[in-house]
Amino acid sequence: AVHDLLSAALRNPGTPTEAVVGFVDHPSLLLRRALAARRDLPPESYARLAADPDPGVRADVAENPAIDGTLIRALAGDDSH
Repeated sequence: AVHDLLSAALRNPGTPTEAVVGFVDHPSLLLRRALAARRDLPPESYARLAADPDPGVRADVAENPAIDGTLIRALAGDDSH
């Protein structure tokens, strides 16, 4: 129940960025994937998610139109997603 509530908050664009950036290193894969899909994170958060050990999180970052060219190039060489 709490996990579902957190996931919904992370997916909600109305949730302030400051309230969600702390989840970048959360142990829950589903929460990190929800965060990776947001379009309002600071570049440092996208960079940390792009280095996530899970290929699904990295794939979600790669598909995010908010990331910059440097991350796009870095993720383009990631064959695991």
